[in-house]
Amino acid sequence: MPVEPANGRVIVTHSETGHDHVMVLSRADPIPAVQMFSGGNPLIAWLQVNRPTPLEHLRPHDTHEPIMFEPGIYEVRRQREYVAEGFRQVQD
Repeated sequence: MPVEPANGRVIVTHSETGHDHVMVLSRADPIPAVQMFSGGNPLIAWLQVNRPTPLEHLRPHDTHEPIMFEPGIYEVRRQREYVAEGFRQVQD
């Protein structure tokens, strides 16, 4: 099932502190540069990259340069951590 972009961005990994990893979309593109899809497992998603698109880290400090993704289909795996109640998706 498609994941809807938020504010013109595909949020690849979400951060509770707002330091998301995103791919920015152009409103002028008839076919989005990137589309994200989810399935039944909340820890796995897929990116369909239609044109070279950078992954950007929305953080003003201690960050990394954008990472360029070439066209293709990519699997996104989210980490999980153990807490007293069991496993949960990693949060920063």
